[in-house]
This record gives sequence, C-alpha cells and structure tokens, in this order.
Amino acid sequence: MSHFDFDKVKTYMGGDNAVLQGFLALIKKELCKSLIDIENCIREKDLKLLKDAGHKLKGTGLSGGMPGLTVIADEINKLAEFSETVVIDLLTRLQTEINHIIPLLDKEIETLYR
Repeated sequence: MSHFDFDKVKTYMGGDNAVLQGFLALIKKELCKSLIDIENCIREKDLKLLKDAGHKLKGTGLSGGMPGLTVIADEINKLAEFSETVVIDLLTRLQTEINHIIPLLDKEIETLYR
C-alpha cells in the first residue's frame, strides 16, 4: 500500500498548481495537528475525543490520497474501548506513517513551485 498517491489528489483537485500547493500545505498542517490531538486524547485517555480525531483524520486521508493513513485512522475511529496497548500501537503506526508522508508532501509542494 502506498503512503501517498499524488495522482489521486490531482484528479480530485484538478491541475491548477496553486490550488494543489495550497491543498498539500493544508494536508501537511492537518496531519501535524491531528497527531498532536491524538497524542493529547491518549494522554487524557479520552476515547470519545480520540475516536472523533480518528474520524477527522480518516477524512484527511481519503481526500489527500493517503491509503495507509486512512486505514490507521479508521482503526482509531472504530475503537470500542480504550486499551493502552492498542492505542499506543496505533499511535506508533500513525507516527511512522506520517513520517513517511511528510517528505512526500514536501517533495510535491517543491515540485509544484517550479
């Protein structure tokens, strides 16, 4: 499964470079914000807010062409209970996935500036 499908984003958003740049920058910002929100929910052991954050992140993943992220976010969204072991595993997977995606976003943003 790929980390980031830029062709899907281009199909979804159209071919305007300025629009694509803005959208990719927004995705990057949302990924960083979502990670912080999820970390805070886990720290507070707040299952409802954690699931809400997972739901929002799933939408970001779907619209941003990030299938691996979408799967992890969906698992967070569907949590039935707060199990520290499970949520820490999900957080670790999420951090790893975002660490793969951010450089890919940066590369595409830089390419669009040329």
